[in-house]
Amino acid sequence: MFRRNTLAVILLSSLILLSGCVFRREKASYDNLVEHWQNDTVFEGGAAEEALNALLDACESGDRDAFASCFTPELQKESSFDEQVDSFISAYPSGLKDCDMKYSPAGAGGSSGEDGFVRGAGAKYECTFDGGRYYIYIKFCYCNDPDPDKVGVEFFTIENEGAKAYNNYQSYFDEDYMSDVIASCDIRDDVDYRIIDGTPVYWTETESRKLTEDEVRRLLAEHPDIDDPEFKDALGEPNYHVDNTNSTGCRLYYELEPEDGEATYLLIIADAYSGKIYDAYKCTADSTGYDDPIYTMER
Repeated sequence: MFRRNTLAVILLSSLILLSGCVFRREKASYDNLVEHWQNDTVFEGGAAEEALNALLDACESGDRDAFASCFTPELQKESSFDEQVDSFISAYPSGLKDCDMKYSPAGAGGSSGEDGFVRGAGAKYECTFDGGRYYIYIKFCYCNDPDPDKVGVEFFTIENEGAKAYNNYQSYFDEDYMSDVIASCDIRDDVDYRIIDGTPVYWTETESRKLTEDEVRRLLAEHPDIDDPEFKDALGEPNYHVDNTNSTGCRLYYELEPEDGEATYLLIIADAYSGKIYDAYKCTADSTGYDDPIYTMER
């Protein structure tokens, strides 16, 4: 009997440690997810699903108070919070909740100390709706023993393909882009973009001639430099160009001649200062040919 009871205690202790927060109530009814998370032990995956359902249920019914109650009490006091909530509810595309959502975790972290535990995580969801892809991101804190007012949803966005392409592009040029956002439902139908390797890419049309893959291979064999006049003359202006934020590199996309009716693109990775091209790949809507580069600089 002693060994059996000891084993039970060990198992219970392990579960408490894994959860990150101590058990508070076994079962209860709560008015909203913040109250639930403040008073019960929850786990990352379950918290993400609960947050998604609560937020989308509120949007579908147009219940702005239920939507607002999902966010941390601390954020609910922000001066811009009510305006962001109202804008989100009015922009929300009705029916989105019924889509088949593809979930993927988006980071997790926490800490522990004398005052207790802090646990937070992020979750991404994708679905097809109204003829295009929609992208959902939730960042949330599901346990904060030292400061319960920080428990709840911290950041929630919904983007369609156009908004995803635009916002990704803008974030390269402004590190603080969207830093003041708590909740944003961004639906943009006026943005030009291409789907490359499964991701919406902001796009600028040019008058340049579209080269074939063979023509690109010959060009890069002789002129592997984005600043080379021969290179510029052949390919013209890129349809997409951003400098990497954490290195001296840059990424450029060019539209190529379609192959068998399928759109194809050229991705070039180069040094933003010297112009030297490191690598070049052919891309389609579904893939990037990393295993078969068009060009690789000798290193």
